[in-house]
Amino acid sequence: MHTEISLSFVPVDGTHLLFKQVEDLFNSTIKPLYGDQTQALHKISLSLDRKCELLVNGENIAGIIVYKKQPTQEFQEYSDAFELKTLFVVDAKTNSRRGLGTILWNRVNDVALQTIGIKRIAVTVSETKTESLAFFQKKGCEIVKSFPDKYIKGITEHLLIKELK
Repeated sequence: MHTEISLSFVPVDGTHLLFKQVEDLFNSTIKPLYGDQTQALHKISLSLDRKCELLVNGENIAGIIVYKKQPTQEFQEYSDAFELKTLFVVDAKTNSRRGLGTILWNRVNDVALQTIGIKRIAVTVSETKTESLAFFQKKGCEIVKSFPDKYIKGITEHLLIKELK
């Protein structure tokens, strides 16, 4: 029996019916790595400086991306970078090796290429997320800077950059 997969991207802000699920996913997935997500979720809900898109399969959320709408100001020397704030596959243990991460990454890459003034993609990744580091490096990102204790004491955060062509 063949199960058809129908994936699509859905933009979500605080008014969307799926926003509560976004909150739950952030609190279960991102909070353990970076601490309280109240401020980030508030910014996503308002959708002023960042955009959240869900990769959905019917009624199920398969992945999440959050990115800044304008070039980043966080990393001075990379002010022409498209800043990816979040990319993750929901229920990664079950959904890994299905190409969902690549679909999310390709969406980020496409949006970055369409954004005027963007020459690269910037993303930060915790040293504890070795599979995420490997994923981004496989996609052409290189570690250009490291920040010890940036979010959590004793844990280094790496800045990765991918030059756009």
